[in-house]
Amino acid sequence: MKKLLSILLLIALVLAGCGQQQKAVVNTESTVKSGSSSSAARVVAKTSSSSKKTTDKLEDTKSLTDSRDGKQYKIVVIGTQIWMAENLGYNVIGSKCYDNKSANCDKYGRLYSWSAATKSACPKGWHLPSNAEWDVLYRFAEGTNNTDSPYESNVSGKYLKTKSGWNQNGNGEDKFGFSAISAGFGNPDGYFNFVGSNGVWWSSSEYDAYYAYNRHLTYIDDGAHWSYNDKGNLFSVRCLRD
Repeated sequence: MKKLLSILLLIALVLAGCGQQQKAVVNTESTVKSGSSSSAARVVAKTSSSSKKTTDKLEDTKSLTDSRDGKQYKIVVIGTQIWMAENLGYNVIGSKCYDNKSANCDKYGRLYSWSAATKSACPKGWHLPSNAEWDVLYRFAEGTNNTDSPYESNVSGKYLKTKSGWNQNGNGEDKFGFSAISAGFGNPDGYFNFVGSNGVWWSSSEYDAYYAYNRHLTYIDDGAHWSYNDKGNLFSVRCLRD
């Protein structure tokens, strides 16, 4: 049943891709080594000197204030990386609220085209993570030294998803404070779907001129997955510290 549901999810992602016929590809043959991470995530303990040179301020060492609009985001250290612990909500051309309702932007953050996500979404000092950087997160959460890329994990989703908000009790443990939520996705033609069921985040890595990679989690399993989709689709953004 899980395989069938996973297939249906991938079909839905493709249908959101503005009528393109090419299917999203998910790496189902990655070798996964079991294990647990040697250390848990910790909240940022101090503001580095480099951050003082940016226009974005780390408030009380646990959050970031985006100087462009004054919005504040939780941040978290996971292994060697510093992540936003919330979906980005900065309003740029090429972004929308789920179902075009502002309340959904407040709850889930905005959904971005790949162009918007890569060019102007993240604040100064932060960036859209590449496949390699997403791989680091997946591997740390799983506790593996596997070097496959893009990396597909059977268990990392459980540790990255929030403890509530996912359909049919498909919640996670939020072990590291990443707090991945199920914000759904959309496309420029006004199609929105799967809030509560799926969370999809852009990678900065391109597949080709028309497609780019993304990372996604779902309520149906504990995995952390990847695929590639039309750049016009609207997915969530998590920014990573430079």
